[in-house]
Amino acid sequence: MELAIMALVALAFWGWFRYLDADQRHKRELIDLAHDLGKRSSAKSAGSAVACSGKVHDLRCWPEPFRSVCSGAKRHEVRKDDRNYQVGDRLHLREWDPAARSYTGREVSVMVTHLTDGGTFGLPPELVVMSVVPV
Repeated sequence: MELAIMALVALAFWGWFRYLDADQRHKRELIDLAHDLGKRSSAKSAGSAVACSGKVHDLRCWPEPFRSVCSGAKRHEVRKDDRNYQVGDRLHLREWDPAARSYTGREVSVMVTHLTDGGTFGLPPELVVMSVVPV
């Protein structure tokens, strides 16, 4: 019994350390992305033409998740993977009122910093989870 408990504790610590390691990698990716964006903005201010890093996707977003993205509490988007989303793409989220069946006029843009493809981590194959930051 004690061996089983020790094994569970060891497994829990292993998972926790893996999570910390993944969090550090994610922070490093965001730092690298910010560095790249800084290069682009300084190049633009210097007058040279810089190509956009990805596509712009116009998307409907219901009020509750829209408010969470705007406040910074929600830093991910789960979507059907029907648009070939890529890191560097920009999501132009437009608040949609399902009761009125119209847009509210509120909008926010975010950039995709990381993708988790469908079929991994138990995610259905037709979905994608995107980590996003405001732009």
